[in-house]
Amino acid sequence: MVILDASDECHIALFDFSGASVTRQFDIKVTQYACGDETGGPDGCLQYFTGIAGTLASFNFPTEAATLSSTVTHLSNQCYTICFRQEHDKCGICFTPVNDGTIAPGSFGLSISSDAASATGVQDSKCSEDYLQIPGAERGSTFEVGSTSAIFHSRICGRFFTHSDASGVGGTDNSESICTQRRPFRIHFKTDANENTLTEDEADMNEQVLAPGGILGFNLNYALQDC
Repeated sequence: MVILDASDECHIALFDFSGASVTRQFDIKVTQYACGDETGGPDGCLQYFTGIAGTLASFNFPTEAATLSSTVTHLSNQCYTICFRQEHDKCGICFTPVNDGTIAPGSFGLSISSDAASATGVQDSKCSEDYLQIPGAERGSTFEVGSTSAIFHSRICGRFFTHSDASGVGGTDNSESICTQRRPFRIHFKTDANENTLTEDEADMNEQVLAPGGILGFNLNYALQDC
């Protein structure tokens, strides 16, 4: 579901289907929320989640599929905010991949690796094209609500959803959660217009080299944390 901020003006939905096929179609349910209705979420939130736990995914991610093919690709030119309601007595939020890689290729892959010969997670300044931005992100294994971590990251990308002490470079698996106590609970998703799938056979130049690929997008669990 997507939520759009509205005004008193007319709103027009435009769709552009490429190719010559005449079978493409759409079926959209539209719900309008009164001004001030919390159900519609805060201003600027394209998606709004309530409850203490749930899942979220990038558009085009096949969340119901048992396995993912190598052609699964997130949408290009995305730039939107995902918001989470702060429930009673909850002061933090943690994210983990739905599939940690036990079933290949896992459920996270955005952009290139930091290493030419191996798939790695990437953070912060090295995430400039496709990334998730989690303000005040901390490593889940050391996260504690009310305590201040010495290490914060914001942008998360690469082949694994990881948080590392090393500057820029993340880990090489999806075994750890990433948490934040920055409120309001919001994350941002950004992708550019193209995928790096050049002829080079190095993971830091080609998003399709090595697994998991950097074209997947994401499918994550979230869970609010007690104060």
